[in-house]
Amino acid sequence: MACRFCYLWRNGHAGQLSTDSAKELIRQSASAGVQWFVFGGGDPLMRKDLPELVSFAKESGLKVDIQTNGILLNDSILKSIAVHVDRLGLSLDGEDAQTHDRLRRYPGHYATVIDALDTSNKYGMNVTLRTTVMKANLDHLSGLGRLVLANSSIRKWSIREFVPLGRGADSVSEFLVSREEFFMEYANIVNRNSALCSKIPVVPLSAEDMQHFYCLVSPIGHVYSLPDDGAYVSTGKFPEENLLQIFSKIDYDSSLRKTRDEKAAVCAG
Repeated sequence: MACRFCYLWRNGHAGQLSTDSAKELIRQSASAGVQWFVFGGGDPLMRKDLPELVSFAKESGLKVDIQTNGILLNDSILKSIAVHVDRLGLSLDGEDAQTHDRLRRYPGHYATVIDALDTSNKYGMNVTLRTTVMKANLDHLSGLGRLVLANSSIRKWSIREFVPLGRGADSVSEFLVSREEFFMEYANIVNRNSALCSKIPVVPLSAEDMQHFYCLVSPIGHVYSLPDDGAYVSTGKFPEENLLQIFSKIDYDSSLRKTRDEKAAVCAG
């Protein structure tokens, strides 16, 4: 996919960590006190060894999160990984196919995500639905509440403020909303879906809520933390440096995880 608002980027580097190197990354993450290991992308389902890595991460004592666009998610894959996955992330950025597919620039993707939700429900997955609030979808999100209520696999709805990072930094005027607009849209979603508050947390995440307590590892091992002017800057490359050496260069605030967990425990209706 090539979503123009995506926080990721294409840097021209091909390749990926070998299975053994990826396992060592997981092992060092667990030893360093990492709590959640998120398999993201791009799309992590493109890795043929994903079931093996997911199983290894769970055996290492990590909580496992898979973030996928759903295109490659099917019954066979879920059957092989479901028991090891604590959370599955799927995204919908519009209350209807027209809005979502236009933003994702992938015709039929809305239906693909709906199918992925149905398949996830079959395996009792704990799904977090993620929705990014942008200028292009203002007032076209609250209708998603009906879908959330109808899917028992969705355990949390994460409403996120668009952050101009990566590819998204090139399209600020098209996507950026003010902080006031973001919280007004969140209020519209909650007010129009009051029944949701008794079912699951509907959590607003501003730009500040998404910084200072995580890092990203590229397919070839570059570790990125806080972005600088819309771009991520590598703080080290694994396995040429061990993870603790790289972490020592990053300014983390572990209390922010507690703040986000507290937000997730309450529906701000």
